Amino acid sequence: MKKTILLFAGLLGLAGTMYAQMPERRYDVTFSTGNTYQPLGATATEIPFDANWEDTISAPINLAMDFEYQRTPINTISIESLGALTMNGAQIDEVGHIMGIVMNYASQGRAKVLYELTGTAGNRIFKVEYRNMGRANDGTGNDTLNYQIWLHESDNAIEYRAGYKNVPDAIFAQNVADIVQGKDVILLGLTGNKGDSLATSSDSAFFHSVKAAGAQVTDTAFWIADIEDDFEAYVDYLIYGAYPAEGSIIRFVPKAGGVNIGKVDFNLASIYPNPSKDGRFNVQLKEQLQDAVISIYDITGKVVYTKPVNAQYSTLELAHLSAGQYIGKIQSKTKTGVFKLVKE
Repeated sequence: MKKTILLFAGLLGLAGTMYAQMPERRYDVTFSTGNTYQPLGATATEIPFDANWEDTISAPINLAMDFEYQRTPINTISIESLGALTMNGAQIDEVGHIMGIVMNYASQGRAKVLYELTGTAGNRIFKVEYRNMGRANDGTGNDTLNYQIWLHESDNAIEYRAGYKNVPDAIFAQNVADIVQGKDVILLGLTGNKGDSLATSSDSAFFHSVKAAGAQVTDTAFWIADIEDDFEAYVDYLIYGAYPAEGSIIRFVPKAGGVNIGKVDFNLASIYPNPSKDGRFNVQLKEQLQDAVISIYDITGKVVYTKPVNAQYSTLELAHLSAGQYIGKIQSKTKTGVFKLVKE
């Protein structure tokens, strides 16, 4: 397990292409503030991380409750010092499955990682607490951060709960320029995989990433292997931003009915039906985009259709194109979204 900043640099160097279907998010994300943060009790078990506390992961812990992640039953959990959880011993390159609030933590001689199982059968909660953590880049040794990961048996929900911190927001990266200046990077979200299985390689994995921009919290999903071709566009979604304020809860709940295969749903728009029998696709923008254009590419990379999109609802008329798969790209002045279309 590498440090977060090395992890991030590694992601930017992965091979891949941005012209791929965006993965559909399997979880709905909600964000709330003003909640009470309660440290784990005296019966919680401490993970015996080594004194250095870098690049370490616990032995598998038996999960004594029913829980599914990415539609996969979970039997064991390993806890990582970077702030993430790995499921069923299925290691994935440089990242965990449940990412948590991931950054370059350090023990500073006082940090602890604890876990406990609370509640009764059917309503149990597996809780992991990262307590009194320092930062690897803190020269004074005084910075302190706290947060918990909760896994809910009742609905397979996942929560990240932020506790006390004394670290100013200004030390955290909000964009690429901040990274170049050496500010700390926070990644927050989940890691998914193609099909109903746990990811074991970043070549076939995707991030369901959460980002904070002031009071607005958004989420999106993209293949890890797509980052290289337009890393600045993806970095905008990848970096969370400042450390969540005490009392913040980021909650992931599995979508009812599973993934909707009849609709492409990504951070900028919903496009449906997909596949389309007559070549007509409806586009619903999720936000107002400035000077946005949709371009459609065939499998050779040739542009076969373009259309400006300024209204929330519009239509792509692709009846003249042959049956097959096409790649779409929404490009505005500030944002990019990529998706796949199928014409039957």
